[in-house]
Amino acid sequence: MTNPLLPTATTTDERQRDAQVAILPVGSFEQHGDHLPLSTDTIIATLISQSIADAYPVMLLPPITISCSHEHAAWTGTVSISARTLHAVITDIHGSLNGPNALVIVNAHGGNYVLSNVVQEASATGRAMALFPTREDWQEARNAAHLTSSMHEDMHAGEIETSILLHAYPDVIRPGYENADHTADDRRHLLTEGMPAYTKNGVIGRPSLATAEKGQGRPRLPHHQLRPRDEPARQALLNCSHRDQAAARRAAVQRPVACPPLGHAAWGPVPGGSSTDRHADRGARRTEQAHRPQRHAAARMQPYDRHAWAGLR
Repeated sequence: MTNPLLPTATTTDERQRDAQVAILPVGSFEQHGDHLPLSTDTIIATLISQSIADAYPVMLLPPITISCSHEHAAWTGTVSISARTLHAVITDIHGSLNGPNALVIVNAHGGNYVLSNVVQEASATGRAMALFPTREDWQEARNAAHLTSSMHEDMHAGEIETSILLHAYPDVIRPGYENADHTADDRRHLLTEGMPAYTKNGVIGRPSLATAEKGQGRPRLPHHQLRPRDEPARQALLNCSHRDQAAARRAAVQRPVACPPLGHAAWGPVPGGSSTDRHADRGARRTEQAHRPQRHAAARMQPYDRHAWAGLR
């Protein structure tokens, strides 16, 4: 039986697609209360990534299913890897891409703080990588889905995560979410004391407010939101015949309502060109960069705020 959470493309499919952008879902394997599975973050990251791949000619990678969940270590079933390991895995994946030049990390676990550093380091050295979603992306998604709880209140296993799974995979949700609400708005010592200091049942949020309707969405293309300077990026994604535009610097996609848009994901330089003319493009890009002021990596990125992931941990 085909696993819907894993890509099924063949090498021939990818060669014909000749994608310039790869999408990497990053989830976790950690407790999500008694009603959601340990793989919740991986499922959500994969759903967002699949919606991108359905709308654009990108290469969809299989998800990273175990990441940095140390704040949940007190609960049985939670498994973590170190931040150093996650950094190395992402860097190795990016470096080994055969075809795509750019990597979008679709992260659905708030404890993966190190991913912001991975993207910053890649951008500072001219490698094309982006981290998505941002705090603004999630807030837009919550507004579009008409969620009741705030992003800060709905931190873990709450309204948004339960709603997405109620819509996409209702069979994985166990009974009891209607009575699992727990709030803890003051979490200032979360990094040092972990989740047990703020919840006994593993929930921080209000899953009782969740509905399948809130988790449902429809794909929306980004061209109505892109500024004129983003046109090369839109064409790089939407029109394979325009991949030779060495000016393509950004890429943006928009998600179903329950999943945030990629419009805020910031890029470093995105190399253009088909497999036969990438070397020429790289030379032109180096010449162009030598004659323009260099921007610090931070100027190309949205600031990473650990509170940005208060809605998804």
